Amino acid sequence: MLVLPGVLVVLAALFLAGCSGVQPIKEEAEASETAQPNIIFIVTDDLDYASAQRMEGLGSLVREEGASFGNAFVSYPLCCPSRATVLTGLYAHNHEVWGNCSPNGGFEKFREGGNEERTIAVRLQEGGYRTALFGKYLNKYPGDDPTYIPPGWDEWHASISASTSYYDYELNENGAVVSYGQEPGDYLTDVLSGKAADFVQQAASDAEGRPFFVYLAPPAPHLPATPAKRHRGTFAEEVVPRPPSFDEEDVSDKPSWMRNISRLPDEAASSIEDRHRKRINSMLAVQEMVASLVRELEAASVLDETYIFFTSDNGW
Repeated sequence: MLVLPGVLVVLAALFLAGCSGVQPIKEEAEASETAQPNIIFIVTDDLDYASAQRMEGLGSLVREEGASFGNAFVSYPLCCPSRATVLTGLYAHNHEVWGNCSPNGGFEKFREGGNEERTIAVRLQEGGYRTALFGKYLNKYPGDDPTYIPPGWDEWHASISASTSYYDYELNENGAVVSYGQEPGDYLTDVLSGKAADFVQQAASDAEGRPFFVYLAPPAPHLPATPAKRHRGTFAEEVVPRPPSFDEEDVSDKPSWMRNISRLPDEAASSIEDRHRKRINSMLAVQEMVASLVRELEAASVLDETYIFFTSDNGW
């Protein structure tokens, strides 16, 4: 595991994997101090731990080949403050991004606070890494300039849609705004997957031998949690988890405001079930994305030199 003081602490990691397996501590200690591993950091959107466990492919690709952090917590249970922490290694009281929108949060607050000058991308680029971002950057990005690229990034393919869109969206692709539509090949997770795989292929053959850092941020399973067309209906029989608190019948021991809430009508319970299935279905393309990256790393003979982090900005 690469540790950069003051740059990145993986506060939200569900899984940490060197895909060829976890190396013994002694073997790590004997490695060259100058060795710089490749890093792929995958951050999903609103993924809860229980739903992650439903992705058997992720389990075999990442969890079983690496280390799982089952008692990890995000620093802040909201998208933009959490992502600001991931990018800088700072808690919210230091980067001062408190919400998803201005004046107390969002992309503009992050930039105005000088945080873009101290992200992991800037530090790694200074350390000789080739850096790339694919997907979501920060809420309310890009502000007034859809062609804006923050410092520290050699490759930039960021979502610039006003809301989470799986089809009919725009990307800032290295300063050029590119529109995508409703065709099966326009599905956002698939597009990001293809671009990330292409980057890995190119970076692995870098003539200068530079290591690479990929920050890959697909939209799933954020609402509206639109699955790829090929995955619709896959989890048609999936039942939403029902802990004892789900639509609890006897709430006499609860606070008064909760005792006054009506129980869920049938249509509300059905809506919750439908939303749950969509969220899990939307993760199937992410699972395929991880598999594609692993195949690309294997083909380029750099899998043993690459760490893959898989996490979420916050739960659900």
